[in-house]
Amino acid sequence: MPLELSASAVWAYVAFAALGACVGSFVGVLAPTWSAQLLGQPGHTWAAGLWRRSACSHCQQVLRPWHLVPLLSYVGLRGRCAHCAAPIPRRDFAVEVLFALAWVSMLWRWGWGWPALAWSLWVSVLLLMAWIDGETYWLPDVLTLGLMAVGLVAATGWGWPVPGLASWAGAALGYGLLWVVAWSYRRWRGREGLGMGDAKLLGALGAWLGPWALPSLLWLAAVLGLVWGLAWRWSGKSRADGAFPFGPALVLAGWALVLWPQLARPLGGEP
Repeated sequence: MPLELSASAVWAYVAFAALGACVGSFVGVLAPTWSAQLLGQPGHTWAAGLWRRSACSHCQQVLRPWHLVPLLSYVGLRGRCAHCAAPIPRRDFAVEVLFALAWVSMLWRWGWGWPALAWSLWVSVLLLMAWIDGETYWLPDVLTLGLMAVGLVAATGWGWPVPGLASWAGAALGYGLLWVVAWSYRRWRGREGLGMGDAKLLGALGAWLGPWALPSLLWLAAVLGLVWGLAWRWSGKSRADGAFPFGPALVLAGWALVLWPQLARPLGGEP
């Protein structure tokens, strides 16, 4: 049930926005190093990136703790390094804002309680996967299969919106649908057209959302993917074979269906 606006609710929203911004700041460090590792760039490992002290990318000066407060430091420093006044990448601030909004949206959707926290972590992992897929065309198994496993386990608990059998059905159907599409395309064209990472991601979404959400999810992801693909090609980032990462479209579609489950009803979703 969405959280009604009151004095206590305002503080809850502020708390979730702060937590989301902190997670976004963490992802802003994790995702680039993980992407660099997947691309085979030497000297980059996601684990080492987590332990490396934050420093300005221009002057290499180690940043003070008060320079690393999500959102507030960027605003307080007016988007510039405190040591050399070089511009701080706007992407860092944008990611923190995005994650703050993501966490607030889950609080709005589920109300105050542990489900809001669980779904906030869920959307955070999805956004991390979207970033990595956009940079590398890869969706790490540890994220896709890990998210699927957590969804299957959570569905066995009392009060979870997707019952256990439905969660298993959603995972199997989600993975199977895109597996069939990828197999058919490979047989027809003689080359890969859809990565198995996308199939595993759809399986993870099915485990969390249930099988009834999959028709609407695929329809919405296809529309978003069309827009995303055109923008990707226009930006000049598409590969020579015309491929583009489909993971971000699946992520946005899954996020939208959690916020507005009524979107699944026109296609026969659960009432």
